[in-house]
Amino acid sequence: MLKHIFLLTCLFLTQPAFSECTFRNGEYISELKNPREIKLIEIEVPKSAKYARNLFKIVASESLNISPKLKKKFKAKITINYNFGKCTFNGSIRQNGDWKDHIKLTEGGILIRSLDVKLSEGNILSSVHFKLLLPEVRGGANEILLTLLLKKMDIISPETFSVKTLINGTESVMLFQENATKEQLERNLRRESAIFEGDEELMWSFKNFALGELRSLSLSRLTNPNWFLKGPSSQAITLKAFTKLQTSYEIAAQSLFRNELKGIFPNISNKKFEEFAFLLFAANADHALTPNNRKYYYDSILNEFEPIYYDGNPNFDILNNSIFWDFKRTNVINYFITNGIDHNFIKKIEDVIYSTELQQEFYDRANFLDTDIKTFYQNAIKEFSNNIKILSREIVQSKFKVNTSTPTTTSIEYINRMEDFKLKQLVFTSIEKIGDGYIGSLYDGNKIKLSLEEIKKILSRNNYKGERAVFLDNNKKTQPIKTKQNKTNLFAGEIITSSGIRMQYSEEDKTISFKQTNPKDWVMIVGADLTGWSIDLDGSWIADNINLEIGQRFNRQGITGCLTIYKSYVNQTSISVNNGGCEDSLNIISSKGNLKNLLIKYAYADALDMDFSNIDIDNAIIHNAGNDCYDVSGGTYLIENADFDQCGDKGVSIGEGSSFKVNNLNIRNAFIGVSSKDYSYVNLTSTNIRNVKICLEAKQKKQEFGGAFVSVKDFNCDGLIQIDKNSIFKE
Repeated sequence: MLKHIFLLTCLFLTQPAFSECTFRNGEYISELKNPREIKLIEIEVPKSAKYARNLFKIVASESLNISPKLKKKFKAKITINYNFGKCTFNGSIRQNGDWKDHIKLTEGGILIRSLDVKLSEGNILSSVHFKLLLPEVRGGANEILLTLLLKKMDIISPETFSVKTLINGTESVMLFQENATKEQLERNLRRESAIFEGDEELMWSFKNFALGELRSLSLSRLTNPNWFLKGPSSQAITLKAFTKLQTSYEIAAQSLFRNELKGIFPNISNKKFEEFAFLLFAANADHALTPNNRKYYYDSILNEFEPIYYDGNPNFDILNNSIFWDFKRTNVINYFITNGIDHNFIKKIEDVIYSTELQQEFYDRANFLDTDIKTFYQNAIKEFSNNIKILSREIVQSKFKVNTSTPTTTSIEYINRMEDFKLKQLVFTSIEKIGDGYIGSLYDGNKIKLSLEEIKKILSRNNYKGERAVFLDNNKKTQPIKTKQNKTNLFAGEIITSSGIRMQYSEEDKTISFKQTNPKDWVMIVGADLTGWSIDLDGSWIADNINLEIGQRFNRQGITGCLTIYKSYVNQTSISVNNGGCEDSLNIISSKGNLKNLLIKYAYADALDMDFSNIDIDNAIIHNAGNDCYDVSGGTYLIENADFDQCGDKGVSIGEGSSFKVNNLNIRNAFIGVSSKDYSYVNLTSTNIRNVKICLEAKQKKQEFGGAFVSVKDFNCDGLIQIDKNSIFKE
C-alpha cells in the first residue's frame, strides 16, 4: 500500500521549477558540493552586440579604472556541465572589478573580462551570486589556497575554485568566487545577519575628484540591505552595528588624513581580527586589511563583528612588504596583534597547513589552472610556515609600543574635511525610531521623517533622494535601548539571561534551573562544556497566551530560543524545557556532542531548533508544539529513540544540507510526519507515524539548494508520501 501511495503522489505532485537539469539533483547531493565535478560553465548573452560594445567602451575610456556607469547588466543563459549531466539557468552578468586589469587581450586577439554573475534560478555549489574572475587579478592558486586555509581557521571566506568557461564562444579558465551573501554566511556556519564593507564610491572616479583623493572621507556601508527590511529586529540590529562600525571608520579616516598609525585601520578589537591580520600578513595578503577592502559580519548573538576575507592579493612567498602604507610592517603587526603570540593558535595553523584534507581540497579546486599545482602547494606551505615564524619572532622582539588610548573623533572634524575638499553630502547625525516610524536628524539641525526604504539607501548606498549622504551618529543616539541582562561565568563558559530570569544551580550536583517571569525571557549559554549537566527551564507561557509575535522570529539580541546553547559542547547532558513561549523553546547553534535525555513539552512554536551543529540524542520526548517538534539545518544529527506527539506542523523537519538518522521514531498527531528539504539526507529506521495528513515529503524549497534524499527501513504510516521531481525516495 505504501508503494502505491508514493507513486500516485509523485505523479500528481507539482513543485516550482528552479532550474532545468538533465538529472535529479537529490541523487547527486555530495557531487553538487564538489567543484571538481564541474567540467565547464557556458554563458550565452542574447544581446551579444550590445555586450561587446559595452566592453569596447570600457577599454576605450580614458579613466584608469572602470566607471560604475559602464557596468551594464545583460541577461544571460548559464549552463553548468557536470560529469554526470548539465543544468541551464537564467540570470544576468555585468563587468566586475574596479580596474582595467579585469580585462585581458588573449593571444588570439580576443578580449575576455571578469564578470559578476547573478542567477535568477538555480545555483552553483549553493551560490546564486558570484564572480568569474581572471585568475591573475586574484593571484590564481594563491587565492584558492588562502580562502581554503582561512575557512579551516574559522575565518569567513568565499568558496573559490578554478573552472573552464565558454563565454559567447570564447574559452578561458576563470576563478569562481562567491559573493558575501546569506549563502556564504551559511556555508561558513553563520546565521544571516548584517554584512558591511568599506564604501568605495568616493574613491574611484567620483565626479571631478582624482582617484583616491577622497580616501580620508570614505567610510562604510551595509551590503545586504534587504535583510534590514525584514523586520524590527533586523532594523535594530543593523542600526546598532552600523553606528559602532561607522565610528571606527571615522577614526581610521581621520588618522589617515593625519598620517598617523593610531587608528589608521578600523579598530574592531577581538581575537578573531588579530588572527585574521596575522594570517593575511603571513600570506602577503595585507591588501585585504585596507579599510575600503574590508568586509564584516555582525554576530548579533555575541554583539561583535567578524572579518570576511575579500581581495587580499595573496602571494605565498617570502615576506615581501617591510613597509605597509608608509609604516614599518613590524609596527603595523604590533598594532593588530596586541596580546602577543597565542601558541595554541600557531599550533592550530600548523595542524591545518600540514593536513592531507587541505591538500586534497586545494587540488580539487586548482586543477584547471595553468600551473604545476603540486609543486606550487609544496612551496607555498613551506614559505607560509617560514613567514609564520618570522612574524612570531618580530612580534616577540619588537619594542614598538602600541598606543592603547582610544582615538576620538567628532562630526565637526569630518565635516571640516568635507569642506576642505569641497565635497557636498548630507550628514545624518542620528536615525531614531519614534513610535512606528523613524526620524533622521541632520547636522544642520533639521529633522526628516524617514521611510524604511530611505534608511536602507542611506545605509547601503550613502544616498538620500538622489543626493550623496553619510550617516555618522557620533552621539550614539541611534542605538536602541539596551536590554537589561545578567551574566554568570559557569562550566568554562558564560550564561547570559534577560533580567526576568530566575536561576539556581549546584556545581556539585551539576544541575541548573531557570524560571521565566515573562514569556519573552531568555537564557543563552555560550562557549560552555556541559558534560554531565542537567539543565531545566520552566517557562511562563500558557496556551491562552497566543500574542507573542515580535515581528520577526528573533529578538534584538538575534536569538529565537527561550534557552539557547551557542558554540558549546554537550556530553551526557540532559535538558528539559516546559511551557516555552519563544519561537524556539530550545535552540542549539554551532555546537556539538551528545544529549542523554531531551524533554520538551508545551512549546509555543518550534520545540527544538538546531543549526550548524553535530548533535546525537539518546532519548528525545517532545509533546505539544505549536509548530515543528524537531527542526534542524546545516549539520549532522542522530537520534536513537524519539517520541513526538501533537506537533502543530511537522514532527521532524530536516533542511539546508543536513544529514539526519534515527533508529526508533514515533510520531503522532502532526500535519507532516517527516520533511526532508534542500540537499538533506534522511535515514529512517523503525518508524511509526500515525494521524498525519502527509507521512513524508522530500523537496527543494530554496533556490540555493536542490532536492533531498530519503531512505527508509521498516517504515509504517497511513498517510501520503510526496516526493518532488528533484528528490529521491528509497525503501
